[in-house]
Amino acid sequence: SCIGLMIAFILVKIFLPAFGRNVEEQLTLNPARIPELYIVFPFLALVVGLIAGSYPAYYLSQFQPTRVLKNVIYDGKKKNNFRNVLVIVQFLLSIILISQTFLMNHQLKYLRKKDPGFDKKNVVVLPAYDQDTLRSLNLIKMELQDLPGIMFVSASSAVPGINIPREARVPEGFGKHELQLMDVINIDNTFIPALKIRLVAGRNFSEEHPTDHESGVIINQLAASKFGWQNPLGKTIKFQTGSKQYAEGTVIGVVEDFHLSSMHRVIEPLFISNHKEPLKHILIKIEDGNKDQTIRLIERKWNEIFPEYPFRYKYLEH
Repeated sequence: SCIGLMIAFILVKIFLPAFGRNVEEQLTLNPARIPELYIVFPFLALVVGLIAGSYPAYYLSQFQPTRVLKNVIYDGKKKNNFRNVLVIVQFLLSIILISQTFLMNHQLKYLRKKDPGFDKKNVVVLPAYDQDTLRSLNLIKMELQDLPGIMFVSASSAVPGINIPREARVPEGFGKHELQLMDVINIDNTFIPALKIRLVAGRNFSEEHPTDHESGVIINQLAASKFGWQNPLGKTIKFQTGSKQYAEGTVIGVVEDFHLSSMHRVIEPLFISNHKEPLKHILIKIEDGNKDQTIRLIERKWNEIFPEYPFRYKYLEH
């Protein structure tokens, strides 16, 4: 079992980069980040070795040398039943694991081909580590815009495809006790054009309209339909602030329905704001040419601004 564990580590080390490219994730094998693994893996190897060796040891201990030397053949049909069960279980588990592998591969292909309603190709996501990096994201956003190979630099409070928060809202025409749950995301002005999200009515957020930061709201078609709004532009949506009072936003645009949350979830009514509060993620749309070189340029700029934090990124398409 110890030899098997070492071989497993070697195989993972060899094939992990290829698997990472397949799922569009930056995967690394670094047990030092989880020190508990140095205890768990040897313990697991020991337990597996004991379990795997216990049955052969027990089986061999049942032989009686005197009977064997006298050429007495022991009828072990009853005990062979247990061995047969073990073989059947082994084959059953192998079939299940192989089937799950094919199923997972099929799901990954489906997720890549399924149109989420926005352009996620070649979009790199950088996270904020703490309040210091959170406050400096606007700085790195401005620094990255001038780098070659970069088409758009945007920022948002959440990453499309990952758990999007849901909050209660009071759309126009509903009472304060008729709360409507909506997916909520806060974005900057370039988020919608960067991801090629289609506007079907109204306009995007703009610096030419300073009130957008306070009261501008963009919704999706599903929200307009669910709220019974034939002409949603100019409609208001109230939301509760920290002081238990209600602020009011005005709908300035409507986007086509798209999968902001996981593809496993149905599309929900969407509330998009443009508040000036710090945004937690930077989304960088890069050109399809030399992506590796562009990533190195981004990493160099990141290390200049945040030398104390490691550079980590992921692709939005996964």
